[in-house]
Amino acid sequence: MKNVKYLTSNRLLVGLVLFCFFFVVFISCNNEGSRWEEPEDYGPVNSELDAILKSLPANTADNPHTVSLTVSNMDFFGGTLKSNSNKYVILDLSSSTIDNIPAYAFYTIYDYNTLVGFIMPDSVTSIGNSAFYYCSNLKTIDVANTNPVYSSVDGILYNKNKTILLKYPGGKTGTFNVPGSVTEIGREAFSYCTKLKSIEIPDSVTFIGRGAFVCTSLENVTLPINIKSIEYGTFGGCTSLININLPQDLTNIDDFAFSGCTSLTGIIIPDSVVSIGYSAFYRNFNLASINIPDGVISIEDRTFGNCTNLASIIIPRGVTSIGVAAFHHCTSLSSIIIPDSITSIGDGAFYSCTKLASVTFESIISSGRFSIATREMPPPFNPFPGDLWQKYIAGGIGTYTRTLPSTVWTKQ
Repeated sequence: MKNVKYLTSNRLLVGLVLFCFFFVVFISCNNEGSRWEEPEDYGPVNSELDAILKSLPANTADNPHTVSLTVSNMDFFGGTLKSNSNKYVILDLSSSTIDNIPAYAFYTIYDYNTLVGFIMPDSVTSIGNSAFYYCSNLKTIDVANTNPVYSSVDGILYNKNKTILLKYPGGKTGTFNVPGSVTEIGREAFSYCTKLKSIEIPDSVTFIGRGAFVCTSLENVTLPINIKSIEYGTFGGCTSLININLPQDLTNIDDFAFSGCTSLTGIIIPDSVVSIGYSAFYRNFNLASINIPDGVISIEDRTFGNCTNLASIIIPRGVTSIGVAAFHHCTSLSSIIIPDSITSIGDGAFYSCTKLASVTFESIISSGRFSIATREMPPPFNPFPGDLWQKYIAGGIGTYTRTLPSTVWTKQ
């Protein structure tokens, strides 16, 4: 990160390592998108800050208290904010000599985060991941001009040279034009900016970090022409996103990139894209049209799972594998052709596709959890609704149909 220590710890989105998507729950804003791994609690209550806040009257985010505090070690203040959830505060630590703000420093449950402003000591040279996570009322992060690593303009946090936008406060409203000096938008830079409706990103930006826009209220986005990859969870949970224009030289759409974008009805993926990640479009309930470029060779697990409005999709002949639950619960999908390039298909790939009535197999599926060579099918493996998989095992290549709502398939 170009000598900036803002992105230091190796936090991952829940589900990065384990196959089962987000384990028990799939949560974010309104339970529709991506979410970062979080600490188990909000940290201990800072006794000094707690005593000050308890002595102050209840207030609102529009009329915050300013609290000056001198600390030698940076604590986690989330627990203190949560226990004083009716006290909105601008926290001034400018007299402190700390050099690090730890990951999740101000983390607390979304509705209880009462941090409105933060004045940072000029001694700070390192900020951990998600330090301002869930700070939905935060309007300003102020940095002294003497700080050697960081700077701020209009309450927005940058690196010293203003080439990396590190954090746009979640409580800011309206629209925002990213300055032309910026070449990089940092990890989670706009995360949970639920009041931000519009953004202009200049072509000077060549990299956008993971989770940069997770759970924002953006409706229309045009990405700069030099962006080559949409990183992990970049637009996850953007439930207001209606339209996004992708750059023509884009090559990668990473895991969870657009998961939970429930208002997105269509997207055109450039032909340059060769990789679409795990759960990239998972739970995009209104997605009606999308293309898979010819250069893509694998449809990953849950990539289009729960896209309940997706009525048709063409699998390119270069694709060799379809992952577990890749199209699971695509309840509007009526037909599909499995091209002759497919050699592997995952469990539940088209399971719960309740309107699926015609499937053409052009290939002998020879790997994965099923081998047609030995006719072995370990329970409860079943990529398709009804008895289609069993019929395919017996009948092989061909077109199979059913008359809905029957679960019995017939080879034509």
